[in-house]
Amino acid sequence: MQNTLNATAEIILKPCSHKKLAQAYGISNKVLHTHLKQVEKYIGNRNGHFYTLQQLLTIIEKIGVPCYAIQ
Repeated sequence: MQNTLNATAEIILKPCSHKKLAQAYGISNKVLHTHLKQVEKYIGNRNGHFYTLQQLLTIIEKIGVPCYAIQ
């Protein structure tokens, strides 16, 4: 007998702050800063206090999908 899962997850992205992004990954601001420092040349500067949608897509591509929803 073979069990197959056809689970699809829907991800909704919206601009968010560094603090909210750290919460979504379940890590501290300092740890997130360390991870983003390694890929900052791909991300670029934030637009004010928020990461843009394109920056969030790049972050997800480089360091992975967050385990929690961005509130």
